Amino acid sequence: MKLYKFPLQPLLRAKSAEEKQEKVKLSQLIGELDEQEKKIEAINQKIEKLEQQVVKAATEGTDASFLKKTSQLLISRHEKLRELLGVRDRMETKVNDQMDVLKEAVKERRTLENYKERLMQEYYVEEKKKEEKVMDDLLGTAISNGGSR
Repeated sequence: MKLYKFPLQPLLRAKSAEEKQEKVKLSQLIGELDEQEKKIEAINQKIEKLEQQVVKAATEGTDASFLKKTSQLLISRHEKLRELLGVRDRMETKVNDQMDVLKEAVKERRTLENYKERLMQEYYVEEKKKEEKVMDDLLGTAISNGGSR
């Protein structure tokens, strides 16, 4: 029996390669998002530490310049935090968009693989029918040749 050759195999290979590329892109975006989360956590820790210093200074008594300086630093850190949160939100959108692109690439590859499988099954059924017909013809010929002797 001849082996089946899928006529769209180059396209299937291209779709598999495309899927791998999309996985790499998603992985990179997730890595960038993780880095952004680490930056946000670091800023949050700095803000918490400053707030603790302000509370401590307020309870122990301190000069106004320290409180003013710390207050300005807190304001700048909160602004930085808002900026980082905005970047994170945009990155999450990119990750979600990339997930959609990857899902579509997977769907296209699977569709081709399913099509290949169906065509292959049909091919082998046809090949089996051909073989059976050849065997029936040979058997019929053998019987007719053997029966006329």
